[in-house]
Amino acid sequence: MGAPDRTFFDAYLGAWNEHDSAAVARHMADDAIYEDVALGRILHGPSEIASFVEEATRSSSDFRFEVVSLFTVGNQYANEWIMVGTNDRELRGVPATGRSFRVRGASIGRLDQTGRIIENRDYYNLAELLTQLGMLPTGPSQIT
Repeated sequence: MGAPDRTFFDAYLGAWNEHDSAAVARHMADDAIYEDVALGRILHGPSEIASFVEEATRSSSDFRFEVVSLFTVGNQYANEWIMVGTNDRELRGVPATGRSFRVRGASIGRLDQTGRIIENRDYYNLAELLTQLGMLPTGPSQIT
């Protein structure tokens, strides 16, 4: 089995940071499953995952991940990161807010025998992201 290491994740997240969906897809096994838990999206295979990368980076010209920590055991990994960027482009008809975001999150997954990602799940606080972008109200809840 492939064992993930810092070099692998530097290349993988480097591809995300360069907004290079094809390079991200090359890190994926043919039958990879990629889940964005916050969005409730499950993607199958490199092609769907590449499309997701394009969508995720489209609304932010400076979208990137900053690695906080990386833990590996055998072929499994946990990667803590901070997702950073500025919403400077529209996405799906929603105008850009021009606001910056910094949201902590983590990826949990495993590699197959060839050393490519076979399973990845991303966890982060979507409400925090939307609040930072000005798409959700801040302050105390108005629900009574």
